[in-house]
Amino acid sequence: MSKKLEEAFEAYKNRTDRRAREMTYENFLQCCKDCGIVDGRWIREEDIEHEYKHHRPRGGRWDYKCFRECLMEIAKKRLKGEDPKNIYEMVEGHMPHS
Repeated sequence: MSKKLEEAFEAYKNRTDRRAREMTYENFLQCCKDCGIVDGRWIREEDIEHEYKHHRPRGGRWDYKCFRECLMEIAKKRLKGEDPKNIYEMVEGHMPHS
């Protein structure tokens, strides 16, 4: 996996709490908005919330693995007819706005 994707995950995970152990729904949603994944047409905030909850392990943390899996599921809706891994390129290199 791309180092830039992991850096983006870490940056958004720690957006509101520098010592965060997992990515919150609010931070994941902000990441999706900043990267242009939420477009209001194919992907809405409700879709992001559904996928976030679906990929949250019982009793576990929403970690980098969950982040990648969730992005892949979103890509299937957002990038119809394209390689779903292209969604990683949408996220790579993005950092949260202050």
